[in-house]
Amino acid sequence: MPRVLSARLFGENACFTDALFRTERLSKPCPHPSQVRGILECILWKPEMQYLIHDIRILNDIRSMMMSKKELADKPSLNRIYSSVMSGGSPPSMDRIIRQTEILKDVAYEIRFEIVTRKGEPVKKYEEMFLRRLEKGQCKRTPFFGIMGFICDFGPMEKYEMPIPFTEDVGTMLLGRKFDNKGFPFQEVTFDAHIVDGILSVPLEKQREMIEWSWRES
Repeated sequence: MPRVLSARLFGENACFTDALFRTERLSKPCPHPSQVRGILECILWKPEMQYLIHDIRILNDIRSMMMSKKELADKPSLNRIYSSVMSGGSPPSMDRIIRQTEILKDVAYEIRFEIVTRKGEPVKKYEEMFLRRLEKGQCKRTPFFGIMGFICDFGPMEKYEMPIPFTEDVGTMLLGRKFDNKGFPFQEVTFDAHIVDGILSVPLEKQREMIEWSWRES
């Protein structure tokens, strides 16, 4: 039987904007479950296993600040760039605008999750593999807290840490995406998120449906 594992994620800066509304620059108080899954996959990923997120626990007080970022106002398509160059003209201009971005400072979270595998695959093997990598700080690629450059550090929960006394309805959060058999996303799976006493509980049944769907399509 799978067991509930835990990992501590922490970092100096983070920004968890709404993945469904890319122009939004206000950060959620904790990462979306889809972002957490991506961080765990940076530590260990195998095609025969997936992560089932139980809850996200906020360990540090929420502190935020505003930061100015230069971003492209309009991303030109590859066809537009190719046409401009082939016609002898200059590449299309890339106008930049300054956007205000809310970032979180000195963040720390406890992630409680379990590993599920395809039928016939031994769960314990992957649990032990993950825990070894977590203990040693090993990862396949560097995980980030929402924005490249905001590095996410990780490690085991060495002692019990109480979630902060924080309760809030944080609105819609992204649970994940469904992909077709060609690997293209066609549906976002969301849920109404409520943080109660510093804990964001993540719906398990929706995640199980996503996992079954992905393995059926692969």
